Amino acid sequence: MEGWVGAPRTISGVSAVRETFTVTSDVKVSTAAIRVSRIRGTDPLVVRLENANGTLVHQGTIPATNIPVNNATSPAWTKLAYGTSYTLLAGQTYHLVFEASSTSLYEAFPGTWVGWTQWGVTNRTDGDLQFYFNTP
Repeated sequence: MEGWVGAPRTISGVSAVRETFTVTSDVKVSTAAIRVSRIRGTDPLVVRLENANGTLVHQGTIPATNIPVNNATSPAWTKLAYGTSYTLLAGQTYHLVFEASSTSLYEAFPGTWVGWTQWGVTNRTDGDLQFYFNTP
């Protein structure tokens, strides 16, 4: 499964980003791959997988050194291995959350589409983070 778009959003201190998604069939996941830029700082990026009610499925960190310092036009793909696999259940809604301390600045790439037609849907106004899960 994969989500993507283009305009950057800040991740630092109280500014986090969250993708909400619903799984259409049971799927085991073992790694989250995300596309982010590190603008400044050396604090790790925190990545949480949560159930829709906010209960934690997995939380891990990606060291800043795994994400090269660059600007919003040069985001990097980086991965967080879970160390185990989790089964995401059909019909269930989940959150993928990115956070960082206020002394570091990252950017992720959600945005909005207005009047965009894609996959048979006209006049879309939704936005998604760039991420995917690997299966074991």
